[in-house]
Amino acid sequence: MPLSDAISLLVEARTSGNVLDRLPESCRPQTNAEAYRIQKEVADRLGLTVAAWKTAAAGPTGPVAAPIFAGTVHTAPVQLKAAALETEIALRVSKDLPSRPDAPYSREEILAHVDAMAMAFELVDWRLTSPDVSPTEKAADYFANAGLVIGTPVPIEGDISSPLADIILTCNGVAETYVPNEIDPVESLRAYASTGGDQFGGLKAGQWVTTGSMTGLQRAPAAGKWHASWKGLTAVDLEITG
Repeated sequence: MPLSDAISLLVEARTSGNVLDRLPESCRPQTNAEAYRIQKEVADRLGLTVAAWKTAAAGPTGPVAAPIFAGTVHTAPVQLKAAALETEIALRVSKDLPSRPDAPYSREEILAHVDAMAMAFELVDWRLTSPDVSPTEKAADYFANAGLVIGTPVPIEGDISSPLADIILTCNGVAETYVPNEIDPVESLRAYASTGGDQFGGLKAGQWVTTGSMTGLQRAPAAGKWHASWKGLTAVDLEITG
């Protein structure tokens, strides 16, 4: 089975709401390049338009990214259903960041290409449900992205290399227990911008880019009012409905 079969299966899953255990072994992507081809062709068949991005600096296959589509990017506060969520720092790209694998961006260059940051909730849902899904299968399915909630934008002043200690996460005013994950937001963006590979034309001015979950995955989050803030400067609010 060629990659076209994987594309058809993921299109059907996103259209019907049905889920798969994994992609059949005969059509699983083996490289990031194959995963990015699937990303693009699924989006084209469904008429989806890129509005934002999620990135990760490191993993079994190196820096990776997946688009987040128009219609699923929301400005807080908002009421939504959510299968799961992650708390992240999002950076807003102020100038196009074309891929530069032969001349990787410096940290200073990345900071010069972003003009704001915001707390964000990434919404998560799965088309591929097996715990054994490979990294390239995850990439092909946009890393289970189901949307993004952007909080209050604030200008970036200086660097933000270690934001975790200053993040507060609550549900209905009660502190939420989570497994902390130290994420360097600028490095997440720098690593992918330097590596590239997507087939959507890369990171564009005006797009928000999420940079990795700092609080792990809140699976089946409780209905109610979720709030995350950083240093009291930027906050995101989401009311999860039943």
